[in-house]
Amino acid sequence: MNQVTQPTNDAQHVYVSGEKYSLKENDLIKNVPLSQIKNVFKMIDKQEFMAVSGMNRMAYNDQYIIGQRGDEFILYKFGDESMRVYNTEFEMQQDLNELGQNLQLKSENAYQ
Repeated sequence: MNQVTQPTNDAQHVYVSGEKYSLKENDLIKNVPLSQIKNVFKMIDKQEFMAVSGMNRMAYNDQYIIGQRGDEFILYKFGDESMRVYNTEFEMQQDLNELGQNLQLKSENAYQ
C-alpha cells in the first residue's frame, strides 16, 4: 500500500509511504490561477497575508513560501496545487535543504 488517507478535522492528509509530510490543498491563496499566485503574492501586504492565513512566522523567496501555522509547518512551491505540511520545523528545514533552499522563518514584525 503506497498511500494511507487519514481524515482530520479540516481536510484529508495523504501520507505517502516513507515521507515526513502530508499533502494538503493549497489554502494560502485561493481563487487565483496557479500561474498567477507568485505575482499576486508579490503585491499583497505580507503582514496582512500572515494574519489572514493564520501564520505566526513566515519566509519566502522567488520559488517558495514557508510558514508556521499553529503546530503545522508549511512548505508551498508557487504554482503547485498542494502544499507540504510537516509536524516539525526540523523536518521542513531538511526538505528545504534537499531542495537547495535556505529560508528561515521570521515573525510578523520582520515584514513591517
